[in-house]
Amino acid sequence: MHVAYIRIIGPYGEKESYERGWGSLCDFLKECTLQSSATRWFGISFDDPTVTQKKRCRFYACASVPQKIKPSGAIGSLTIENGPYVVYTYRGSYKGLLRAYTYIYSKEKERLRNALSFEEYVTWSKNPSEQITKIYIPIRLNQ
Repeated sequence: MHVAYIRIIGPYGEKESYERGWGSLCDFLKECTLQSSATRWFGISFDDPTVTQKKRCRFYACASVPQKIKPSGAIGSLTIENGPYVVYTYRGSYKGLLRAYTYIYSKEKERLRNALSFEEYVTWSKNPSEQITKIYIPIRLNQ
């Protein structure tokens, strides 16, 4: 799957930088007429905030695009490889994602493969209890 992304560095979920990053990504998609009702929204967290200094945590705010795009300014292009993935559905505030990942990795550690984990933002709501996020964990089959 092809995605356009913008990199955000700093504490995961920091309101100002995340609003700015997602806003810039949305502006790019609209300018290039790449956003549609079929657009899917993803996040890729590269660092464990219990290990990496919070101010150095790297996050890609991503949106699916129909084909690979040419990078432009702060907007990059990435292809998320096909599975297999085990997919967990998380309901609630994004602030609880670290706890969810900790639980998931403890359950899946024997099956993990070397690929990016990512999350898909299925439902966003001003009421955090209504937010639905799918967490994709790359696994090896036949373990």
